[in-house]
Amino acid sequence: MSKPRFRCSELDRVLSCPASRVVMDAIGGSTSGAVAWDGNLIHYDTNSNLVKEFGATPPQGGLPPPECPIDYKLPAYLEWMPNWLFRHVVDEVPSDWVLEVEPPLEYEFDRWILTGHLDAAATSPDSKESRDFDYKTGRIPVDPASCNEQVGGYLALRRMIYGVEKAKFTILQPFNDEEDGFERVSTIEIDGADKLDNLVAVLDGRVCLAMDNADQLSTGKQCLYCAGLRCAAIRELSRIMKMKLTPEMLANIKREMPDPELVDLVAEVRVLKKPIEDAEDALKDRLEGGKQLAGSDGRVASIKESNGGFNVVDPVGMYSWLNTQLQPAEIAPALSYPSGRIKDALAKGLNIPKSGKKAPMTAETVFAGAAAAYLEPKVKRSLIIA
Repeated sequence: MSKPRFRCSELDRVLSCPASRVVMDAIGGSTSGAVAWDGNLIHYDTNSNLVKEFGATPPQGGLPPPECPIDYKLPAYLEWMPNWLFRHVVDEVPSDWVLEVEPPLEYEFDRWILTGHLDAAATSPDSKESRDFDYKTGRIPVDPASCNEQVGGYLALRRMIYGVEKAKFTILQPFNDEEDGFERVSTIEIDGADKLDNLVAVLDGRVCLAMDNADQLSTGKQCLYCAGLRCAAIRELSRIMKMKLTPEMLANIKREMPDPELVDLVAEVRVLKKPIEDAEDALKDRLEGGKQLAGSDGRVASIKESNGGFNVVDPVGMYSWLNTQLQPAEIAPALSYPSGRIKDALAKGLNIPKSGKKAPMTAETVFAGAAAAYLEPKVKRSLIIA
């Protein structure tokens, strides 16, 4: 009997909800469409540049072509992203290290097999140290590297296959807004063979425990990329929202909600947010063409179309056109100024690093020094439930 195989990319879901593998196998399907195409192209363009310009080693047989139509082009408003990813990798990897892109990794434990593909993997000349990277090109922030299950899987593979004794892993997520409290660059560093061996042992134990409880469903953040409202656990959460009011419940209603219940309520609502959004999208698809659908209680769903805004696909052309219509004092208040993108532009335009302690001048120091007179700091309260 063959051993079950687990991908690093599914560890977060499987470790939190062991039965999700059964559910996903049952429904089949995978992410597709323009968003997935964009991500595939961004990964391919970044690693192609690393091969051509930095001497990175591609997998045997070369980089696999991006999974998108052969004539599909990356939208103009995303063309900056491969260069952003490329620069972060190049700035981090010493010139005498070996850099691989998309290396396939696999290690066989006693009861299971772990597999993965690192986006970029750098190894020191003595093979004792690694610096690896994962590109996250979506708009939904992922867990930072310090608490990311997928990263834990990659670190385990690095230890067991390469025998590294010091490992650094970086998640690059260019769409993240640092002003919203989400890191665009997050890292974890583990120094010591004993610490890495402990990570491997803990991961092995947790996966074996998940295998022993393969019928256990559990809702949580892992639901974000799973079966959504097709999952029995999600449907159960929706079902129990309807219940009979008892005297005990009425007594509780009169009291302020205890702290643990308040945390649990917000956490559970967050679990349902993405499945409900997916359900709304599915319902909209069914209502195309002016159709109307009735619910079990007689409520009728229909589509109302309105202006949904726009994406600026040619920011240079847009800005040039505005300059022909308005004065600078009229243009400036109409624009937004995300600090991360401004620092990216300063780094590129001034040919300086974005950040770092060794460089005498960085985009961050230029921004902090020169832009301070035009800024007013603000405080954002981000609710974190982990």
